[in-house]
Amino acid sequence: MIKKTTPSNNYLKTSLYLVLFFFSLNSYAQIFPGLGASNNTVGNPDAVVAVTAVQNGNIYEVNGVEACIEGVGGLGQNPEWRFDITIPNVSDVLPVSEDIEIRVCRRGDFGQSGEGVIIYDENFVQVGLIPGQNSTAFDCTSGPICITVNISSCSFNSQASDGLFSLTLDARNIGGNGGTVGTFCDPPAGPQNDLTPGGCTGDCPTYTQAVGGTFLSQNNGGPIVNTDASNANCAFIDYFIYPVGGLEFTIDGTDADSLDGENYCVGESLFIPSASGSRTTIYDFY
Repeated sequence: MIKKTTPSNNYLKTSLYLVLFFFSLNSYAQIFPGLGASNNTVGNPDAVVAVTAVQNGNIYEVNGVEACIEGVGGLGQNPEWRFDITIPNVSDVLPVSEDIEIRVCRRGDFGQSGEGVIIYDENFVQVGLIPGQNSTAFDCTSGPICITVNISSCSFNSQASDGLFSLTLDARNIGGNGGTVGTFCDPPAGPQNDLTPGGCTGDCPTYTQAVGGTFLSQNNGGPIVNTDASNANCAFIDYFIYPVGGLEFTIDGTDADSLDGENYCVGESLFIPSASGSRTTIYDFY
């Protein structure tokens, strides 16, 4: 039997396809409307960005695309981003025994010294700060300014145990010149140079998305938006790396993978595996 689709069903299906189509465009472009007032406390994000770590050799790596928060009336000033990072195969990855390295970048109304971005881990513990520039000829910064932060292994083991690790970037006045991080800048499309003071050092040249010091547009494999953002501030994860596999040693005859890592993160515990891997010394500092 051939079932005839009614006009109302056709209309509903067409409407649904259009909604999904526009949603997919917006998700790819990573443009978000401002939701919160400028006096919101941290923990009220304007943009929640989902990303997934991908295994690359002996590490898991995240390379994020830019998320821009546009002003809507008086909303979107002092913007806040939350990046939710999915940790694949979390039971095989945790616990890790070394700190996690993350490089994040921002651009927009950050030209004065007091216009900063505070970086928080999942428990809203501050782990870093990108200060304002106070050295630009105008108030808006067009090229990304980045910072590398570290999350301790104990904190990461605890916060990522459910397979999700959240990182918050909260823009606001941190004390100094300038006031509210406003919504009057129009961050231009890629490519844009990495303008980080001091440049890209340490592990950064290996993992950064910048090619020869330049971040490309998303259409060309980079993180920067493809078209100019309007009345916006933008941020992205340049890279986020953590090692593959759990701890491969024993404590009192028990495999470390079988231990509750959180119990061994009370106080300041330092794990020092021997060169042979057959013996591990644990130093506890309280």
